[in-house]
Amino acid sequence: MLIYVLFFMWGFIWNLFNILATFFQGSFQLSIMQIALGTSLSFLTFFLMLYSSKQIITRFGTKNTISIGAIITAIGLVVFFPAAVVKSYNLFLSGLFVLFADVAILQTVCKPYIGVLGDIKNRAARINFAQGIGAVGAALTAPISCWVMLQVFEKDLFEE
Repeated sequence: MLIYVLFFMWGFIWNLFNILATFFQGSFQLSIMQIALGTSLSFLTFFLMLYSSKQIITRFGTKNTISIGAIITAIGLVVFFPAAVVKSYNLFLSGLFVLFADVAILQTVCKPYIGVLGDIKNRAARINFAQGIGAVGAALTAPISCWVMLQVFEKDLFEE
């Protein structure tokens, strides 16, 4: 069950920039090109991490890679704090790159892991269900994130 929660969270993270872009554009006076770079960062990162994911899993094993992934996620999120303090869009993109790289690694390691968790007959169904849960997380990113941000921040996120 926990693995499905993780897929939900990864789907949520995967679409997070699309929500943040709205706030970033006004706060950082970003061009359309800068927003497009941030939007395509998730897909570019996934592509760049394809081979690296395999290497990491081979070197550290499935369970250790999952543990390392949790630490990398925390690092990616921690980068957001100094980025907000110094109001640096590039630092936010760096934090997002770390998050997206980690999600790519974790999805790569967890799909086969889901396959061995239960009966071999239902392997494909479990993997498809996990991916479906990830899509639900991605779909709920916008309404949940926007609601939270609008409740917490009444005006510009980075205004003093």
